[in-house]
Amino acid sequence: MSIKFGFCDCRNPNLHIHIKFSVISETSSNEEQVEIDVISDCYRKIISLISLMLIVSGAISVNGNETITCGKVEKDRWSREFTCYIDEAIHEKERTFSGRIDLQTKSLYINKNKNVQYLPDNTSAVFPNLKRYDAEECSILEVHYFNFIGLSNLEKLDLSGNLIETLEDDVFKDLTSLGTLELSNNKIENINERSFNGLKRLKFLYLAGNKLNKLNNDTFGQLSSLTHLRLMRNSIKQIEQNSFNGLANLTLLDLTHNQLQILNHDIFVPLSSVQYLLLENNTINQIDKNAFNGLDKLNVLVLNHNQLPELTHDMFGLLSSSLHFKLLELFKNNSLQRIMKSERLRKMLLLALTT
Repeated sequence: MSIKFGFCDCRNPNLHIHIKFSVISETSSNEEQVEIDVISDCYRKIISLISLMLIVSGAISVNGNETITCGKVEKDRWSREFTCYIDEAIHEKERTFSGRIDLQTKSLYINKNKNVQYLPDNTSAVFPNLKRYDAEECSILEVHYFNFIGLSNLEKLDLSGNLIETLEDDVFKDLTSLGTLELSNNKIENINERSFNGLKRLKFLYLAGNKLNKLNNDTFGQLSSLTHLRLMRNSIKQIEQNSFNGLANLTLLDLTHNQLQILNHDIFVPLSSVQYLLLENNTINQIDKNAFNGLDKLNVLVLNHNQLPELTHDMFGLLSSSLHFKLLELFKNNSLQRIMKSERLRKMLLLALTT
């Protein structure tokens, strides 16, 4: 199989590269047109383009034990789309898929394969139209930019239940259509402000069951479309003042089962659309005045199973007069001794002070 490159149209020289090329099969004269988008900044544009070309050509020309093939392929009777299942071991980095370009396969499953430690580098070269990529409950140690390069049509990526410890800068940068990212039950200890670059359409982010102990400033600043953020079952003790910058469309924030002790003032100010704030099963013993400022659309605040000694009007600020605020849960705050005299908040309280 050979490759004939058409044109490279840099519609925006700083941000966006569009590659169009033809693939010619050795067994027929038919050509297939393939288009791949690569998002790259001015410093990485050239290397990204060259690397993708090399991956594409290498993926099609290599043979032998180093390449990966689908162990099983299924066709959906209604959509006529194909799903590729990988059941072989992948213990080395930079493994690649073999075979001709497949425009009909929309789903790739490598899930529940404990013999997979790394992901292939050339997925977009063989499956350029992939929409779903499922690699949950494997033994994946790390992920890199070249695992996902060119997958601009991907809508869901599931990497839950693996052994990933870090997320490098720009690792998901080409996933411009991604709506759901599942990273729960890994070993992630830290997330920096460039880890989620490029994910402008992401709506659901799951980070439960990791080893996060702190949320840094601007961690989620690139996720302007995010609506659901699940951070339960980590070890979060500290939330920096600007950790939630950029999350103006978030509607649900789940911080249950962490180690928060203090809610600082104005910590939730960027979350103007949040309706559900879940803070149960922490060790919260102090809520600063105006800690809940900015939560203009909050419906439900859950503070069950914490260590609050008292409730005062200052803790809840404008929430007490908000027309959206409907429910405050404070079950089993065993240290609670004094409750504020706000009639409206008292009507919304669900109290269970028994042990």
